[in-house]
Amino acid sequence: MSVAFNKGIVVVLHAPKSCSHIVYNALLDSRSRIALRCHKKLPELNDNLFVTGISDKETIFGGEKLLKNTLKEIIKEKNPDCIIVISGCVAGVIGDDVQSVCTNIEALSGIPVIHIPGAGFMSNQQQEGILLTTKFLYEKFADNNIRKNNKSALIFGINKLYLLPQ
Repeated sequence: MSVAFNKGIVVVLHAPKSCSHIVYNALLDSRSRIALRCHKKLPELNDNLFVTGISDKETIFGGEKLLKNTLKEIIKEKNPDCIIVISGCVAGVIGDDVQSVCTNIEALSGIPVIHIPGAGFMSNQQQEGILLTTKFLYEKFADNNIRKNNKSALIFGINKLYLLPQ
């Protein structure tokens, strides 16, 4: 959800439509909580959150073609700076090779396409998605630059909205 606030990034959920509804409502809820805490109106949401809409057909025959076509259409329509593909539970269960689709689309388009495995019930903690996102963004954009320039600093942190109550 946090990367969905960036205008240059498109977030694609490779999941059924119902999963996107859950994520979108969580996004709206987090915006509301931030607005209440900050006592100000937040900027409008960008139209950069998409879902492939895996159906029964893809659940049986695989959803890689659906993902590939969705990414091509998004690139054609939005021309993003970067795409983050989050594979949901269904994609994990049916065994879609989301990483290879992302790699192929990146090679064809020249736009960074980052896959983040996000199969909810298949992971053990809420923070795992945040940590994976940080890891993949670091590996994609920062790792080589930091090695070349030893004057760089990389600072990690988790927004307090995501911390568990205990």
